[in-house]
Amino acid sequence: MPRSLPFNELEYLILAMVREGAPSGYAIRKRMAKMRIGRWSSESGSVYRVLRRLESDGMVRVVGRTMRPQRARTEYEITEDGDGAVLQWLTQPPGFSELAMLGEPLRARAYFLFGLDPDIRIGVVEAWTTASRDFLRQTEAAIEVDGLEWPDRLCEENLLELATARHRWLVAALKKVRQEASSA
Repeated sequence: MPRSLPFNELEYLILAMVREGAPSGYAIRKRMAKMRIGRWSSESGSVYRVLRRLESDGMVRVVGRTMRPQRARTEYEITEDGDGAVLQWLTQPPGFSELAMLGEPLRARAYFLFGLDPDIRIGVVEAWTTASRDFLRQTEAAIEVDGLEWPDRLCEENLLELATARHRWLVAALKKVRQEASSA
């Protein structure tokens, strides 16, 4: 029995990829790896489970199975219902909870930093700041090297903006933990 909408974000993401012509789990996994979105697993198990759920819900249908060396590949196409679901997902305004979902694992850790000794805390935030700077440099270089075009470039530039904001936050946090350690 098909589930009712809405699907979860990973399901919509995979459904949209099928709509854009990624015909197989393998093609979807390759696309996800290039997107550097990091929030969803591109492991084969999760992608293929989602494809099977979308098939059972009537959102995609199997259009062929091809044999590749060492592996069979199932190919999918989007159904009319699936196309409607993707269009609804793409065109509806985001809700507050979606806008607030700026997943930042360092923020979760930062809530607990003050449980560390001041010298350790400074070292931790210094390491985070260094890693952040390195990530910014690598991301900037990758955007230029990849020669991305619309809309991929727009999405990668968003990643860079968020990473830049995180880096500014870390620099401010480092200043704060240093100040607190020197005043203690």
